[in-house]
Amino acid sequence: MGIWSRLVGAASSDVPAEFVVVVNRESVSMGDDAQSHRRELRVRAGSLVGDVVERSSPDIRVQGWSWVAVVDGTVVAVWSLDHGVALLAPDRPLTASDPGGVAQVRFLYLGRLDPAWLNARLAQGAPLDREALAAEHAPLARAVLERERREREAETTARLLGPTETGFRQP
Repeated sequence: MGIWSRLVGAASSDVPAEFVVVVNRESVSMGDDAQSHRRELRVRAGSLVGDVVERSSPDIRVQGWSWVAVVDGTVVAVWSLDHGVALLAPDRPLTASDPGGVAQVRFLYLGRLDPAWLNARLAQGAPLDREALAAEHAPLARAVLERERREREAETTARLLGPTETGFRQP
């Protein structure tokens, strides 16, 4: 096959036109374990990692949830409904490390860790340690919650607390 055929992605025995991506994700709760999350996609050879991660993103889509995408054992991105794909390295064509032409994409659920913060920490070289990252993020999350509560309190004229019925009458 000539160079032109390779550039345009023509099928040949040594350059596949497409390959299989096996996608899986962690469960987010016990009830979520009732069925398998494994599925397969076919992607064109030369597809970018970022595009494949976006296309294969988790079927559970809740704002504020962070997922880490692991491709063939390498942490490559943070995905969230809020921000989409945030790659940890420059985008590149996805290659199948498996000799059979199969790539593996696994999504790890990291809960309500801020996706931008999580992406920055992983890009800085922080290990993918769920408990350590959650502990490091906790003070930031508390500060954000406190700020949101104070803003909400300042914006409302409604009475937030009122008298309660205790069942006792004063004499």
